[in-house]
Amino acid sequence: MSLPRRSRRLGSLLAGWLCGSAFASAATPPPQPASGPGGSAYAYDVVNSLVRGTGTLQYWLFTPGTTGPGGPPAQAPVVAFFHGYNALFPDTYRAWIDHLVKRGAIVIFPRFQQDASSPPAQYAADSITAIRAALDLIAARGTAPQADTGRFACIGHSIGGLTAASVAATGPGQGLPVCRALMCLQSGKSTAWGPPLGVFPLADLSLLSPGTLLLSVIGDDDQLTFDTDSRRIFWESTSIPFADKNFIIVHSDSEQGVTLSADHASPATGSGPDALDHFAYWKLGDALLSAAFDGTDREYALGNTPSQRFMGVWSSGRPVKELTVFDLRQPLEISAGPAAVALRWPYLMDGWTLESSPSLGPGSWTPWPAAPSRTGDFLEIITTPLPPARFFRLREPASP
Repeated sequence: MSLPRRSRRLGSLLAGWLCGSAFASAATPPPQPASGPGGSAYAYDVVNSLVRGTGTLQYWLFTPGTTGPGGPPAQAPVVAFFHGYNALFPDTYRAWIDHLVKRGAIVIFPRFQQDASSPPAQYAADSITAIRAALDLIAARGTAPQADTGRFACIGHSIGGLTAASVAATGPGQGLPVCRALMCLQSGKSTAWGPPLGVFPLADLSLLSPGTLLLSVIGDDDQLTFDTDSRRIFWESTSIPFADKNFIIVHSDSEQGVTLSADHASPATGSGPDALDHFAYWKLGDALLSAAFDGTDREYALGNTPSQRFMGVWSSGRPVKELTVFDLRQPLEISAGPAAVALRWPYLMDGWTLESSPSLGPGSWTPWPAAPSRTGDFLEIITTPLPPARFFRLREPASP
């Protein structure tokens, strides 16, 4: 199964006579910003590329250059970019790769599948071998840019999101640099591969460095991998504080017949980038790298800020639907009405328990008897009649 083409309808002109007036034009999505994360203010205008290796150890290497004065950077951060299932060549993501390189990064694209029959259990190990080979090649050439291995990041889409997370967790024990920034998009599926392929063995994500910054991102119209593994990546990266990671939902949006579709293939840029790339995937990725490597642009990457959520503005003047951002610091919401109490909290993973107590004593908490219902990205319990005065808390899975 190969990745579907992204189902983005660019829309045609909406025609119709209105009291004898000329035709009206369809709305247009926001263009790429001129500067900032996701923007077109590039430091370099040349993308050099080469390919080495064979089979599941093949890799592409992309480095920045320039036709102007100054030449390439002496050193550059390194981004390992992991493809989706059976998306074996960088063309699927080339616009994003070029964007990263022109901003000054070295990009390594490991091809961890020979074809669709390659076993998922080998994806991470083969990727680590290929990335090590690429770093060795850079060092052996001795030309600029050299790899700044203190600034190493992993970005992955679909099964590449699982591979990126596993490589980031286990790579340092196998000769790779510590991953400082990890971005996993529409990740999956870890348990859906039937015989003869087996399952994808997602690594122990508690091995991730506590200093890593993490974004786990889904599209609201992803009907292929859905959200289970993306939530697992967020939840199982227990060594990373909640302040340093976000779970993010990119929303589809339409205006005057023109649609931005946050489907499974939306991070792929084979059909050309659009506002979802510029204001979601590219913006978040750029800002995450800047925050991890230089301590800048964090407000665009993390924290549920207006800058992070902003998605640009349609030509009609209406803002594109904002990102939804969760980091588990949102409190349990309690709304009391005349006849009922509603308790509402973000849905990030199954297993959280709502408990109540008549006091704050440590031994008086008991599970609330009603099960929550899911409404969008939240879980909710509505109690009637009104309960007596009580305290409520959420207890995470497996906590004492």
